[in-house]
Amino acid sequence: MTETTEEALADEAGRRTEGWRALPLRLRPALRRRLRRLAPILLLASSTVLTGCAASTADWNFVPDADQAGILSGDEMNDVIDAGFIARDPAYKEQRARFGQRLGALAASLAAIQTRGKTMACSTQMYLEADWLHDYTMDWARLDRQLAELAQSLTNLDQSFANRQSPGTGLWGVCYDEWFLQTEATLSALEDRLDESWQPSLLYPIRVPEKIDTPEKMKAYLRGLLVSDIARTGRDNRGELGNVTTIFSSVFFKGYLREYVRGAVGRRHDDESDRSSGLFQAAYEDFLDRWQDPRTGYWGAWYRSDGRLYKSVDLSITYHTIAYRHGQVAYWPQIIDTTLRIRNDPYPFGWLHRGHLNNHNNYDVARILKYGWPHMSDSQKREAGDAIGEMLAWTLTESLDPDGSFKTDPTFFSSVSADYYFGVSFLDEIGFWNPAERFWTQSEFPDSAAVCRRIKARLADFKSPDPQVRVALEKLNAAC
Repeated sequence: MTETTEEALADEAGRRTEGWRALPLRLRPALRRRLRRLAPILLLASSTVLTGCAASTADWNFVPDADQAGILSGDEMNDVIDAGFIARDPAYKEQRARFGQRLGALAASLAAIQTRGKTMACSTQMYLEADWLHDYTMDWARLDRQLAELAQSLTNLDQSFANRQSPGTGLWGVCYDEWFLQTEATLSALEDRLDESWQPSLLYPIRVPEKIDTPEKMKAYLRGLLVSDIARTGRDNRGELGNVTTIFSSVFFKGYLREYVRGAVGRRHDDESDRSSGLFQAAYEDFLDRWQDPRTGYWGAWYRSDGRLYKSVDLSITYHTIAYRHGQVAYWPQIIDTTLRIRNDPYPFGWLHRGHLNNHNNYDVARILKYGWPHMSDSQKREAGDAIGEMLAWTLTESLDPDGSFKTDPTFFSSVSADYYFGVSFLDEIGFWNPAERFWTQSEFPDSAAVCRRIKARLADFKSPDPQVRVALEKLNAAC
């Protein structure tokens, strides 16, 4: 693509998005760069579920020493990751702490603006990418630029332009640089635009990225992400791996989404297309089956350090795999044992962030325990029930404020809307309002209706158009 064409695409995006000309002059070049870098992406649409069908395993060439991999505690796993980064940059911890302070301050500023009802879509995308750079790379120069651009973006309160498709690629997420983050934004936008006709109505077509446009390329891409050798590459693949597998699982296993996404990327309904889509799904299911560790039952990023392979137990990746497969996974006894064992370990290898609970992790844990409940022994049910009771007490006393809002933690932040979504979703999932969903206890919660009304009144005042707020309100409306 020539520079002239790239600039034309950026200008076209500007004409079609009212917020473009309102951007501060210093922010326009940054957004132009993002528009120029957007690659054609959306993960492949799935077709019919192939029950019992598996891809050929002869050519998969999985990690030869996977069976000999070590399993570490969360703290030990973090030590392995830190050692890899320090091997490349002895000042890694100091740099990460310094940039972490800037990132946390910007998160607090962004949250304060969002609390006033401004979604700040572009700033949120910039923040999430900065958070990824901080957690999974050591590209300090790029992170420094990203934080400067994020700070500047907070001066523009009308960011509606960031909620629209890019004319050049058909994608959402124009304020992201990384293709997998753009893909996540695109899938979220498509899911939010489902209508009764189940036919995607798009301004611009979406194209499948070349790097995953065949089953073989998709397998090679996933295989390349699975094992991080941080001392060699300076990058932890866990963030990208978790993101793309969540998206693949959404597309392949969410029945209501499959055909819609398939139409959005222009897949025909003929024998050849159906067979191709089936091969993609079979290959992905084969990857998931081989990736799951039979000792722990968990999925997670793998790491090579000092010639040794280590497998992590990842709460978030495991939750998404179990949830999108509706609990139809292997090794439930091991999953239950591991989930209860990592209760005091640090996220993503356990339940806690900086030694404390949070509603996002509470929700993930509660759903894993709910799916696993039929597979538990009586003693495991007692232990799981006690843990859910402690999470509930924390949410009601430490997270939920008297005005019906949920506290924001700038060190574990994605948006204020997400704070509401996960707080409400956790309470909803454990049956706080609905006794029929109260799988873990026979207790009654006489104040639950009052809590529901308090949160709902606060959300009504919030008046945010964010889809997560809408979903939270739907759950509250069903409860009170």
